[in-house]
Amino acid sequence: MATVILGARTSSPWFLSFAIALLASMTYVGHVDAEAKGDANSRLIEPGIRVGPVTAHSQEIDLVRLLGRGNVRRENLDVGEGFKRPGTKLFPGTDDEIWLFWQEDAYKIPERVVIADRGQKWRTAEGVGSGVTLETLIRLNGRHFDLHGFGWDYGGTVASWQGGRLRRFGDKLTVRVGPSVDLNGLPESDLDAVIGEKVISSQTPTLKKLNVMVYELIVKF
Repeated sequence: MATVILGARTSSPWFLSFAIALLASMTYVGHVDAEAKGDANSRLIEPGIRVGPVTAHSQEIDLVRLLGRGNVRRENLDVGEGFKRPGTKLFPGTDDEIWLFWQEDAYKIPERVVIADRGQKWRTAEGVGSGVTLETLIRLNGRHFDLHGFGWDYGGTVASWQGGRLRRFGDKLTVRVGPSVDLNGLPESDLDAVIGEKVISSQTPTLKKLNVMVYELIVKF
């Protein structure tokens, strides 16, 4: 770190202003560097703030230094409807794998992290994470909530927390749930209750037959 010496011969108003500006700049850079450096071992999700080692200030090069090149891999990642987009896989091929997308695909400012089936160690402080059951999600929210019907691109996405505790995340956390049983054997009436482009309640009776669990989280910065 640079050293600024203030002495009798350098105490002019111009020099003092320069020294103060330099010290402020050095402090700001140090603050940003500290925020960019995440915890390599953390699996804590703080929507809008961090996902384990990824903070709102992380660049891809920071993650390479922190996690090692083998744990940071660029790929074209699936974004639905047959489209792909450049992004970064962290911990690829492991049970901790998550996908990171960047603003303007520039690998410098995180946009969102996608955590799917494999990432069951990743959790919010409340316990929201992949693999959590519908019943647990209702309990963590403190009340029933609304979700989109299954069987289309936004199927199982929570539409509203209905004023519950999890509403505090706002649009920084998207939660998607889905059935873990084969739907083909269900009666037509049960399928009609939960399938399609409509909003249903988490207390819909058919959901109890489907062993519904969280299968994807999307965390925005």
